Amino acid sequence: MEKKIFEVSVIGASGYAGAELVRILLSHPNVHLAALSSVSYTGQSIADLYPSYREICEKTLVSEEEAVEKGDVVFASLPHGLSQEIALRCSEKGSCLLISELISASKTEKHTLSGTARTIFIPSFTKNPFTDFPKYTERI
Repeated sequence: MEKKIFEVSVIGASGYAGAELVRILLSHPNVHLAALSSVSYTGQSIADLYPSYREICEKTLVSEEEAVEKGDVVFASLPHGLSQEIALRCSEKGSCLLISELISASKTEKHTLSGTARTIFIPSFTKNPFTDFPKYTERI
């Protein structure tokens, strides 16, 4: 059986959680890093920000829009509440899945002004739960 390779983008890759996610994804056998984005460091290499990535991952950081366009799966490693606009763009794209707010991923349920984030499980991609807004969960 042929393994499916996921084209994965990470939004917020220059932050601590995003950079750690990049490290984890680099070793995943079913992942190809399609794009890494950063608002603050667009145009720079992730290896310039994190020297430990030299010779491992030297991708240039791109805009959020480009990351959404290139990824079949998009991780948004952003502060709480900043993923909703990206979720809409992913939803409009159709083939894109948003898995948001990794720093909240260990919580089962979190009530916010914008709604309730719940833990979801995506068995075809990972064995770890991540959170997503229920509004978009039906589209997964």
